[in-house]
Amino acid sequence: MQRQGSSQGRAAAAAAPLLAQTCRRCWPDRCPWNQCWSEQHSLESWRAYNYPHVTAVYWSLYRLGRRFRPARVRRHGWRWYLQRAHGTAMGMWEHGGEVFPHEQQRVAGQAWSKVGNGQGTAQWGLMVGSIFESLLRDLLLEGWAKEAAELQQVMERRVHRWLSMPFPYGSEFAWDNTGHEEIATWLLAYGHDAQAAQTADAVSAYTSLSPHWAYCGSARRWWDFAINGDARPKYNGNERVLHHYAGALNSVVLFDRALVAREDVWLWRLASCAAGGPLTTIRPSSGAASMGWHGDPAKLRRDDLSADWGRWLHWH
Repeated sequence: MQRQGSSQGRAAAAAAPLLAQTCRRCWPDRCPWNQCWSEQHSLESWRAYNYPHVTAVYWSLYRLGRRFRPARVRRHGWRWYLQRAHGTAMGMWEHGGEVFPHEQQRVAGQAWSKVGNGQGTAQWGLMVGSIFESLLRDLLLEGWAKEAAELQQVMERRVHRWLSMPFPYGSEFAWDNTGHEEIATWLLAYGHDAQAAQTADAVSAYTSLSPHWAYCGSARRWWDFAINGDARPKYNGNERVLHHYAGALNSVVLFDRALVAREDVWLWRLASCAAGGPLTTIRPSSGAASMGWHGDPAKLRRDDLSADWGRWLHWH
């Protein structure tokens, strides 16, 4: 990055000129995490929230190789993908943990601390974490008893932790609501219906059925534009994100609850809004995705960046 005249430096500038220009102003010690990444950062494994997404990729490729004839994957057989999905899910528990590095380590340039073994963020509900329950079902279906037992033991320890708390919906940010989806999924899977209903009640408390396309089913999200949006460099306010991907995660909880309370028309409508609302973030002219709608009355437009939109697509 710093050697602008090298072949790698020229290639970086040609591929992403604005990114290269930004990174060279702060490299290597002053770059924010959401702009420029070093090789050291790319090798970090502490963030538990990253593991479900990689698990979902491997699990999806396993299904494409196992459930279709001819198989829709060519590079590896279905067993290889299932094994990777299981290993990634277990990695969340073994390596995920501390959210931020200790200041002394950061100043000294040392590696970030890792907690592992279910400490830190690995103990909370994770966005798209319900993929672990789908993976466990397929491990059992395939007769992979050893792998299924390992994953089940980890998940039971997490569920035990949630059951010990009055409101087990923690996440990495105080305003986040990304833990409910996985928590509700596992509570239902293990027969804790009352606690699962409580989780759905928590979701319905902050998800509106307002008769308006922008608000019906929209998750209550603030600050995401400050982290991932196109206005990030000059962002100066607390603006609501309309139809953020968290709405689709909420719909998992709401639909599961509606399947139990089948006569609750209000719940079905709310779940449908939460699942369908993010469709409006897709640009009709190009099909490109946006992370959400700007709720500021002076803007009322789709954000130019897709950010973490893919989590919605996964469960839609």
